[in-house]
Amino acid sequence: MMLFYSELLGGAILLASIAFLPSANANRNLRGSNVTMPLPPETDKYLTLINEKPQGVSDEENRYIVVYKNDYSVKMAMQKEGAPQTTITYLPKDKAEVKIIDSIEELNKLKERTDVEYIEKDHKIFLQQDSNEKVPYGIDLVQSLNVPDEFVSNRKVCIIDTGYDSNHLDLPSVDTGSNITGVAAGNLDPFKDGNGHGTHVAGTIAAVANNNVGVVGVIGSGRINLHIVRVFDDRGRFVWSSSLVSAVEECVTQVQM
Repeated sequence: MMLFYSELLGGAILLASIAFLPSANANRNLRGSNVTMPLPPETDKYLTLINEKPQGVSDEENRYIVVYKNDYSVKMAMQKEGAPQTTITYLPKDKAEVKIIDSIEELNKLKERTDVEYIEKDHKIFLQQDSNEKVPYGIDLVQSLNVPDEFVSNRKVCIIDTGYDSNHLDLPSVDTGSNITGVAAGNLDPFKDGNGHGTHVAGTIAAVANNNVGVVGVIGSGRINLHIVRVFDDRGRFVWSSSLVSAVEECVTQVQM
């Protein structure tokens, strides 16, 4: 199922293009990058990409997102000295905790708590593979060339993907003072893309027109503001849905700036 997030926020555009493919086989040998970004209590700017289980936990399929009814519960949990062994991370803006729940009994006990709003699985999220790729309708069919872009520089598009190839000849340049910004989880670089998927998405949106190179993007003037949020590594391995929540929050923050 394709997840496409588009929202108008105060004259800005937020867009994320990824594939939502929860794992159907708990025994598949698929592991994410062993990357952790710091998550201070009042974070607005950090992504959390945590694909390692807590020490001693054997079943990564038991990851859940516990959403509380109020800020108090999650803040109290965060302020404890030393998070519980089963706690993976927190999503404070969403009043949520990501944790391992080992049994139905433990799950039901949490659901019965008066301060818990709901609990859902923390799914694995994979990139859409080429075999599932859809052929775009084309620039002429969406009539993008018929729309004036004189005010496009006050719009921002946020892309959550595998990064942005800053050396690509058909994409807006990532120079000092340019309109391309980015952030990445862990030790990933938002302006490198060994996978190519994120660069492909960026090209669909903003490939430069009239340069005799590659293709024409929907917004081909080179003046659109792009914010790159890299969560997938070069191999396109899975990330957790909770990581994407943090990535979308980063996008919302940026497009509102």
